[in-house]
Amino acid sequence: MATKDDVFPRWLKSRDTDRAADLVRFPIALAAVIMSAFIVLSGAGLLLWLGLGSPPIGAAAPPASMGSGSPGPVSTAQLTTQDQLNLVQIALIITGGLGGVVALVVAYRKQRIAEDAHRWADEANRRAVEASKRDDTRLFNERFTTASAQLGHESAAVRLAGVYAIAGLADDWEAGRQTCIDVLCAYLRMPYQPDAEATVGPTWKEGEREVRWSIISIISDRLRDYPEDIDRQNRTWQGHNLDFTGAVFDGGDFSRANFTGLTKFNHATFMDGIVGFTSATFSTGTVMFDGSTFSGGMVTFEGAKFSGGRVVFTLATFSGGIVRLDRAKFSDGVVGFTAAKFSGADVTFSKARFHGSKVGFLMAKFSGGRVGFDRASFSGGTVQFSEVTFDGGTLDLSNVGEYGTPAIFDKWSTPPQGLILPPAANAKAAGNRQKQKDAAADRVTN
Repeated sequence: MATKDDVFPRWLKSRDTDRAADLVRFPIALAAVIMSAFIVLSGAGLLLWLGLGSPPIGAAAPPASMGSGSPGPVSTAQLTTQDQLNLVQIALIITGGLGGVVALVVAYRKQRIAEDAHRWADEANRRAVEASKRDDTRLFNERFTTASAQLGHESAAVRLAGVYAIAGLADDWEAGRQTCIDVLCAYLRMPYQPDAEATVGPTWKEGEREVRWSIISIISDRLRDYPEDIDRQNRTWQGHNLDFTGAVFDGGDFSRANFTGLTKFNHATFMDGIVGFTSATFSTGTVMFDGSTFSGGMVTFEGAKFSGGRVVFTLATFSGGIVRLDRAKFSDGVVGFTAAKFSGADVTFSKARFHGSKVGFLMAKFSGGRVGFDRASFSGGTVQFSEVTFDGGTLDLSNVGEYGTPAIFDKWSTPPQGLILPPAANAKAAGNRQKQKDAAADRVTN
């Protein structure tokens, strides 16, 4: 991209941006201009004199008489007084023009000096900014090293101080924010530190749960929207990647978080306590629970908004505990339970609203527990159960609310045991079965 300095000829610009362009000293330049003016003036006068036939310069002689008193011919070889005045005027005009040239030279030198000063100031400012950035980076690196060391300390209090130090650094250091987030997520991915001396109760070190819950709370706080607090909103962690792959959750609060980046809960285990995604927003980005296990406690997505992006539970196992998606709103995006196994958990979609999202249970297996849609509203979008398998579990739609856009199932002559459809759908299925029986009887009669 061209800069403002590119409008000047190369010979007018300094090759070194650290110094001004080479200019002749002003007294020498002025003397050179005056000398040039004198030479030009002299040359112009000489050319004009030659053009007039090289007449002698002086006052015109009176005309000579010719015998009888009649005037003789007037000599035109001399310049008249009027001619001389015209020459003087021409000389003055030329001199004025040369004076203008001198003024332009002076103005040009001032402009060049001002431009050089401006360029020097810009260069000095750029170097100052770079130096400041280097100092900031060095300071941030020192803070990062100190805080990271605290995370490995034996004392839970020191580890907790390190957690908050890393979070504060992430707020201040935009360039290194993702690195700080990665460190906090990596701490959660690490197994609980065992306590070899513990004989009863928790077998992990004292304070470890508090440290982990604090990390979750810090991350959740930075993922929330604060439209009335510009300072906090400017330090948001939304849009950054979160990797909880393989982490063990026995509690934690992600309520009202807005997940807009790539968030991975792949192969995570939700084993105890309450993990809350209450009123969380899934508007863009991708949240992955692939291969995760819900084996105990409660995981709640109550009031969550699925309005875009992708939330996938591919190959997830719901073997115990409670998973609540009550009053969740599915208005856009994709929510997938592909090949998920429902083997013992109680999964509820009570009063959930399906009016735009694509919700799929492709190849899901219902072998235990219950998946219920009590008073759920099906008014738009797609809820599809394709190639699902029932082997002891229950999929209950008997008490749905609005059912204007029915869920999509494979075509069965008889609904499989474990699938409880809404009354109207059951009547329709019974009618279809009766039609099939009547058609078979007609074929036999004929």
